[in-house]
Amino acid sequence: MSYSSEIKEYLCSLHVKSKCCRKALLYGILFSSDVDRFNIYFSTDLESAAQLVRNLIKNIYSIEAEYEITEKYNTHGKRVNSYKLLVSEDMIETIAGDMFVSAGVKSDLLACDMCRNAFARGVFISDGTINDPDSGYHLELAVSDKAKRESLESFFALEGVLFKNTVRRNVGSLYVNGSETILDLLTYIGASKYAIDIINLKIKKSIINDENRRRNCDMANIYKSTGAASQLIKAINRMESDGRIEGLDASLKATAELRVKYPELSMKDLADIHEPPISKSGLHHRIEKIMQYYSKCYSD
Repeated sequence: MSYSSEIKEYLCSLHVKSKCCRKALLYGILFSSDVDRFNIYFSTDLESAAQLVRNLIKNIYSIEAEYEITEKYNTHGKRVNSYKLLVSEDMIETIAGDMFVSAGVKSDLLACDMCRNAFARGVFISDGTINDPDSGYHLELAVSDKAKRESLESFFALEGVLFKNTVRRNVGSLYVNGSETILDLLTYIGASKYAIDIINLKIKKSIINDENRRRNCDMANIYKSTGAASQLIKAINRMESDGRIEGLDASLKATAELRVKYPELSMKDLADIHEPPISKSGLHHRIEKIMQYYSKCYSD
């Protein structure tokens, strides 16, 4: 089961207490559906969503709805079941007259604040997809009808979720990228447990990224220090082979001997094994003096 289907299954299982909210939920699921004089059509790849629609119609309108099921391809090219609601003509007129009189979102079907949440949940159950957060943050609502799509865009904007409206290969959709917006929307439609999962994943990724940055920084410092140590050792060895090492004073000569003897030591550890121990800045000062002497010796 895909990540989107998992969330939809969860949303379909949520109990909706108020009748007005149940009607808003049904309205959201059927919002982008097609309707004619005799039938209502909607598509889903989830049996739980189809069962939810049937239960809601029975609860709200006291209509026993059955389905004629056929296979089709959805807007994402995936094969899904298409459910044609089989109800009488007068019952179709009741539902269609209630929910399909206009392409805009009907405010009279959103009687309370929770109705707005339920409506948005229904839209996602019917038309939504979301990436697995492991592969990035992208949530989309596939709504081909331009007027309905623009109406939904306005609805969500009033709820604080700014969708981008696009048409790709003659298929219209609303989409959002970015984890914060998706977290807000999942919480809004009742999928807060999945929002928490995304938050935990973000924390995990942040910890891993911080650790990788620290490790990379440490490695860069190691490469830098070992490269500098290698150059210093080469200079010291050359001066020793030429007999010019004797031109250094006793303290600088002692540092040069320790550097050659312990090439693997960090600057701090090398400073600590001096007799007596010296500071790291003191060691840097000595190394600068050694390299200045080396440059003077071989400037010609």
